[in-house]
Amino acid sequence: MIVIGAVELPIFLWAGTLSAPFITSVAKSVGAFPAGVKGGTMIAESTKEGPIEQFLAYAVGKSSTGEIKFILYAVIGLAAYCLIFWWYARQMKKRNAIYAKELADNKD
Repeated sequence: MIVIGAVELPIFLWAGTLSAPFITSVAKSVGAFPAGVKGGTMIAESTKEGPIEQFLAYAVGKSSTGEIKFILYAVIGLAAYCLIFWWYARQMKKRNAIYAKELADNKD
């Protein structure tokens, strides 16, 4: 767990740092920014699940400015994410078919 945490913690913190300006501005605009916090302080959701999705959202958001670099990041990232999801869904369907067959065999 220490090794996994040492690898994952910076990824979560990096994702939170990328989204902090956006989350802070939204919190201020809807009146949800904590009172009494020093000026210049930002808030982030660095401990939430899914830093990969947060990186993808950042790339998609930045690509809306027209920067080719971020458009490429977003397209490549979304394609890779969809391919991995497709592969995972296929693996789970295979696993579920095996489980269903075993269950049917045990009932007989």
